[in-house]
Amino acid sequence: MVKTLISYLKVLGSNHGGTPAPCAPPTNPPLNTRAFFFILSLLAVIATASAIVGSYKPIPDLHDPHVQEIAKYAVSEHNKHTSTARLLEYVEIVKGESQVVAGINYRLVISAKDGGGVNNFVAVVYEKPWAHYLSLTSFSTVN
Repeated sequence: MVKTLISYLKVLGSNHGGTPAPCAPPTNPPLNTRAFFFILSLLAVIATASAIVGSYKPIPDLHDPHVQEIAKYAVSEHNKHTSTARLLEYVEIVKGESQVVAGINYRLVISAKDGGGVNNFVAVVYEKPWAHYLSLTSFSTVN
């Protein structure tokens, strides 16, 4: 009975040829598979970064104090550099968008009094928040 049990176990543990099945050592994935996943990961990072940087996005809260400060700065800078006697008086932000670059571009449609009534103007202000730097890039009347 014991001999029968031992011979039965030998048959179960064999690869039907009477010898035990060899154990394959773990293998590393081929180099081209690793390169494929590396490139795929790199493309995913680049795609995410390009979605974040570059395009203008609407500013959700035009009443945010920082955004208001930037709009007032734009009008003030325009007044400093204008050659006309009619200075603008800030009224409100009509529309605003921001763009992440090596800082932040704010493109704002600003309503302002110009002596003859209220008109809209487009101002682009560049900010580097970490350097406390603001610069009026452009300022023009909305057509």
